[in-house]
Amino acid sequence: MRLRDADFHFTGLPVHRRLLISVPFLSTGGALAVFILTGISLQVGMIVAAVLVTGAVVLARTRLPEPSRRLARSQAVRGIAAGLLATAAYDLCRFTVVSLTDIAYWPFDVFSRFGRLLVGEAAPAGVAVAVGTAYHYLNGVGFAIAYMLLVRRPGILTGLAWAAMLEIFMVSLYPGWLGLRAMGEFLSVSIAGHAAYGVVLGTTALVWRQRAGEGRPASARRGVH
Repeated sequence: MRLRDADFHFTGLPVHRRLLISVPFLSTGGALAVFILTGISLQVGMIVAAVLVTGAVVLARTRLPEPSRRLARSQAVRGIAAGLLATAAYDLCRFTVVSLTDIAYWPFDVFSRFGRLLVGEAAPAGVAVAVGTAYHYLNGVGFAIAYMLLVRRPGILTGLAWAAMLEIFMVSLYPGWLGLRAMGEFLSVSIAGHAAYGVVLGTTALVWRQRAGEGRPASARRGVH
């Protein structure tokens, strides 16, 4: 069943309810921010994030009208796929920048730190890296789901704007937390990576939206605002 362009706007759905459904998917990244700023365990933060996401799912299933519930489910699934693609592009871009330049900063060391925050300092190195990498991708997917649910006009520009907000979040917190000294290198790698994330996310969302409108008369497409 194809979704109409208007459906992507959650027609008739109050803004506060859209936010209640969307914002919890940012909470895994929020858990890291809370840890950096307050020292509250990332493990605790992830438990809270799980509760918030579960609440959003329950709210969507029980409080949304059927068309909006169907759309939310579809957009969340698309957000998972788009998030995986965009996060992979983010990492590939950062790896390429570091590999092709004389930048000494290695952005992937943080995966191990993520992992140890979640499974403990005594965990084997391989386990810490695996868990940290999974957390990294979970963040990328959560951010993408929130984008898919919130942004009315997906595309490269809105994808880049979304990624810019994530960049501001990272630049505000990471240097002090990680004790970074080479800020120029960090910014070069981070900005390039987030640009790649935003382009892939926005483009993927736009393509899916355009495909959802296929098969409809041109006059009907023009009549939707």
